[in-house]
Amino acid sequence: MRLLVGTLYTIENEIDRCVASIEMQRGVSFEHFILKDLPNKEAHDTLYRRFMDNADAFDLFVKVDADMVLTRDTLFWEMTKKFEAIPCLEDLNIAVHDFYTDQLIFGLHAYRNTVRWPESDENLFVDACPLVHPDARLDDMEDLAPAAWHCPSPSPFQAFHYGVQKAVKLVQPDRENKLTGYLHFYWGVINRLHTVFYRTQDIRIGFAALGAEIGLRGGISPARLSYNDPALKQFFTQRFAHLPLPAVRRLCQRYRLTRLGFLPDRYSRAALNLLPLRPVTV
Repeated sequence: MRLLVGTLYTIENEIDRCVASIEMQRGVSFEHFILKDLPNKEAHDTLYRRFMDNADAFDLFVKVDADMVLTRDTLFWEMTKKFEAIPCLEDLNIAVHDFYTDQLIFGLHAYRNTVRWPESDENLFVDACPLVHPDARLDDMEDLAPAAWHCPSPSPFQAFHYGVQKAVKLVQPDRENKLTGYLHFYWGVINRLHTVFYRTQDIRIGFAALGAEIGLRGGISPARLSYNDPALKQFFTQRFAHLPLPAVRRLCQRYRLTRLGFLPDRYSRAALNLLPLRPVTV
C-alpha cells in the first residue's frame, strides 16, 4: 500500500519532531506534504481536496497534525496491516496521548482512498467527517493506540489557544441551534484541564485552563481561532504571557468560580450540569 500523509502547520512547537517521526517510518511507501500558514478552514478544505485529487495514486491517506509526534517507526506499516485485515474499513481513528489532559483522546486518522469529503460552510468544526458508513469506521483505543503524543511541548500561546478553542466549540457563539452532542465532551475536557493543572502545576496546562475560562465568557468568534488571526495572540501577550505560575493559578480559580453567569443560556448550563454549582464571591 502507498500512503499520502498530510500535515497542517502554522505555529505548532512540535513541527520538527512531528516531521522527524514521519520520516523515520519504515516498511511502507509514503509521501508527505505540509500545508503551511493557511487559515483554519482553508487549510482543512485544501488538505481533504488534495487527498481526493490523489485517490488514483495512493491507497491510504493519513492526517498527522503538526502538534503530533508519532510514537514508533512502524505505525504506518501497522495501519496498512489493519486495512488489509478489514477490507470494509475506510476510516481508522487511532487514539493519541494528550499532554494537556494526560489521557487518550481521538485521534489520528487514516482513510482508504475511496473516502470522499463533502463541501461544507462549517467554520467552527472544520475537521470534517468524511462520507463513510458507520460500519466502515473503527475507533482504536487499544490495539494501535497511542499512535502519537499530542502537543508534548507546546508554547505558552499554543496552550492558551488550545483552551480557548475547546471553550468556543462548547459555547458555539452565534448559533441558534447548537450541536448539543459536543457539549458534555468539551465540558469534560475543560474540567480535566483544571484537574491536571492543579496536579502537575505545569504553567502550560495552566495557560490552557485559563484560555478555556476566557473562551467560556464569550466574545470570541470562530474566526479568531485561526492562528493567522493576530487578535487572540495579542490579547494573550498583553494580558497573560508575563504572568508567573501563582498568578495563573489564582486567575484560573477566580474565573472558574465566577463563570456561571457568562454561559449563554439556561439550557446550556443545565446541559453542562452547571446548575448545582453555588456562586462564590471572590
